[in-house]
Amino acid sequence: GGGGGGADEFMSPSSPGDAPTYRVSSAGPSAWTCAQLNVREVRLSVSSLQSTQMARLGAKLAHLALLERYGRFRPHTSVHEDARRWWAYAVQAVLSDRERHRRRYNTWSALALRRAVREEYTQLWTRKLS
Repeated sequence: GGGGGGADEFMSPSSPGDAPTYRVSSAGPSAWTCAQLNVREVRLSVSSLQSTQMARLGAKLAHLALLERYGRFRPHTSVHEDARRWWAYAVQAVLSDRERHRRRYNTWSALALRRAVREEYTQLWTRKLS
């Protein structure tokens, strides 16, 4: 335990099926942190308002992910002011995705793995349909 820079904390149940396992590792205040949590069940009761707020938060987080991904291409004008820039934005976003996909499969081993996964999926889907 302890609160220093390289402290590890580990709390374990007394027997295997009792309680969650929680572990924290840290190499310093700004270096990295790792956490592991195993929980069998979580019961949660929320109001209608809280449920709506959680849904809105999820949508905003998804929007932030898109902004992080495509924000560097996004024009600083409205669509009505400069539609051409917005079309260029759309093109850059698509090209960016294609480039990311191309880099993802740029080795023979990555392509072989992708092929194996696709073949396994095809076999499983064919078996399901039979």
